[in-house]
Amino acid sequence: MRALFYSPKPLTKIARYYILLLMRKYVVFTLLFALAATAAVAEFKFKDLPDDHWAASAVYDLVRMGVTKGYPDGTFRGNKKISRYETAVFLSKLATVIEAENIVNDIAVL
Repeated sequence: MRALFYSPKPLTKIARYYILLLMRKYVVFTLLFALAATAAVAEFKFKDLPDDHWAASAVYDLVRMGVTKGYPDGTFRGNKKISRYETAVFLSKLATVIEAENIVNDIAVL
């Protein structure tokens, strides 16, 4: 693995452009994967969350972002108490999504 990335010379312009191209392809692939996952989840509805509930749009936004997916039986259980473990997982996933959005915005500026 070291031989693949090792170079005694500093990176040249061509190498820098090549790395930028690889990063761009990775971001495009990631966005396409996220879009495909979003399309699969777009029509999903929780059994216990009516469309007119005050938090429905926020819950479904988090589902589309991949932060939460509810329980295996198709319920969200919004009135159930949440444990510290569930809170930690939720916040970790949310931070990952926010970080990914920041990376996409940074690359868009390039």
